[in-house]
Amino acid sequence: RIDFAYPELVLGIEANSVQAHAAKEDVQRNAEKANDLVEWWILYFTHDDVHRSPASVARRIEEAILRRRAVPPAAPAG
Repeated sequence: RIDFAYPELVLGIEANSVQAHAAKEDVQRNAEKANDLVEWWILYFTHDDVHRSPASVARRIEEAILRRRAVPPAAPAG
């Protein structure tokens, strides 16, 4: 599961923190999730990013949305 997603753009946002992602099980789960989402564009932000530079985080998300709209995801094979 992605923390935040724009499924129509195949764009996801992950909020990472040491508290939520530091245990061995968390590292394993995150690696598996990343491999399952190989076709997605994923943005990663830390707790500090969100709380110290929220305008920068918002700008980066907006830029990614605009870029993804300019380069739509490929249709699934099959």
